[in-house]
Amino acid sequence: MNERSDGRKKLFGFSAASAAVLGAGIYINANGLWDKWFPANPQNNGPKIVDSPGASLPLASASSDSKATITVGPNPTATVEAIPQFDFPGDTPFVQTRLLSNAWSDIQANFLKKDKVDQNEITTAVKYLILKDASFLETQMQVKGMHVVDASTIVTPQRSYLLTDPNQRFLAALAVQDLLYLYSYAGIINGYDANTNPNSVREQERLAKLGEHVTFVENNVIPAYFNGITQLTPVFELFDTQKVPYPKKWAASAYKAPNDNTYDKNLGIAYTDMYNPFETLADYFKTENPQFYSDFAASVHKAEALATRDLYPFDDLVNIDPYTPETTDETKFSQTLKYFLTDGQAFRNRIAYAKATGDSTALTILSAKYDAMVKFFGFETMEDGTLRTNQQLKKGDVAVVNDRTGSPKGVGVYVKPEPRADKNPDWPSLFNSRLVRITDNPQIVLYPTNTPEGREYVKVVWVEKNEDGTYKNLDVQGYMPLQYLDPQT
Repeated sequence: MNERSDGRKKLFGFSAASAAVLGAGIYINANGLWDKWFPANPQNNGPKIVDSPGASLPLASASSDSKATITVGPNPTATVEAIPQFDFPGDTPFVQTRLLSNAWSDIQANFLKKDKVDQNEITTAVKYLILKDASFLETQMQVKGMHVVDASTIVTPQRSYLLTDPNQRFLAALAVQDLLYLYSYAGIINGYDANTNPNSVREQERLAKLGEHVTFVENNVIPAYFNGITQLTPVFELFDTQKVPYPKKWAASAYKAPNDNTYDKNLGIAYTDMYNPFETLADYFKTENPQFYSDFAASVHKAEALATRDLYPFDDLVNIDPYTPETTDETKFSQTLKYFLTDGQAFRNRIAYAKATGDSTALTILSAKYDAMVKFFGFETMEDGTLRTNQQLKKGDVAVVNDRTGSPKGVGVYVKPEPRADKNPDWPSLFNSRLVRITDNPQIVLYPTNTPEGREYVKVVWVEKNEDGTYKNLDVQGYMPLQYLDPQT
């Protein structure tokens, strides 16, 4: 529920110079197979990239009058000629990052219009765009930790990528697009650092680790970034620790998957778009564990039959995601699977809200969905997708403070004078690893958020462990959400 929700949008308010560049655009020519992606400018003398096994020359600087030849692959006949899409007088860095970012989706759309595409075309185009973006991020945006080593290797703030390896090339394409996204939408400000910005660090780390769990196979698509795909990283990490099988080969695209978010059991390939990978994961479990799917559907049908009020597709009290209509069993299954695995705490908060408000219909249906997942997987998750361990905490227990949401530095978790949803900087707060004793049973507090949410609060007192194993009460006591407490290990 904490994932970035503002989608990638086309930029219409760019300057005349930028519009001219989009008009001039990119021209591809390889053995007569490649079409013009946009009307070409015959006067252009921009960088030329050549697929050839020969030695590579240094990358060109980000300048509209630069010339260079860069070796990017084994095919000696393919060339790419392009107008540089940055360093235009009068354009802001924001406009330049948006132009580079939009190039991926524009080229993807062009390839989707073709009846047949040679994979070599895709490979060369992806390498070219990766190098172009990486060079811009390093030289123009001066992203710390960003470096183009040569025409086959780039380094991001989190890891290096070898562009001759299909899996690493796919992840590198996502990594540079993520950085473009963050720099354009976060605003170009002095001191913005991809190494320290929490969103950037999280996404880049997830992308770096994603390749440790699965392999992305090339499937005639341009990999355009959307952070839906990175939600899979903590899920795969959890599956590995809990010994849950999952598909190890994936074919992902930006807007269109060859088999429309399905799992091909014969090939062992999970096909997905970048927005809805959990539809693909749901199809995997439906294919490999049909009893799981049928039991889930039967349980939900039974709960819906007990409804004491009307249900509708955008029922924000019953649907875990109020913006996705749950009109089919498949949608209900994929949406439940997604939020159970990525943010089980939000799921439980929805159930708590239904319980506190007396909505028996929502309580019955949400509980049926959640319980079906617990029965199959045998575990629960917290708000960051990690394993839940605080199920058994109760009055009298000593617990450890653990704020997984990453509160701003110097804030910690507020200890409130009473169970309430608001915040006050004058209240005391406790940081992660502090010990507290739970002194009362949980109470549900309703939160005024976009989605119905109820959080369980418990009364606590800050304690310190003595050498003899006993605990001494300190001078802070009050209420905090139970979801920020873990048992001692």
